Amino acid sequence: MLNSYVKRKIDMEKKSNNEMIELQADQARQLLLKKIFQQNRFASRDGLNEYDEDFSFFTDRGDLIPVEMREALARLENEKLEQNTNVAETDRNKQDQDGIEDS
Repeated sequence: MLNSYVKRKIDMEKKSNNEMIELQADQARQLLLKKIFQQNRFASRDGLNEYDEDFSFFTDRGDLIPVEMREALARLENEKLEQNTNVAETDRNKQDQDGIEDS
């Protein structure tokens, strides 16, 4: 029994040592990559990257509305007009039926 306990304890220590070694290897790899990519030859830009420009501020373009947005707004407005027309026609039909029933 004592022998199995000692074996388990040793296995646990080996496992934790292996985990520590892996962690240290990952940290060393990250540090090495950081040092490599901080070199001047990796710092120069070729200008082909779409995100090289500074997009932190935008110039005001006034009341410019994209075509797609204008079309979407026009569609919504037409749908509202159709709904209002349908409601008005339904109301008129009800009034006409009420007028016929009263006679």
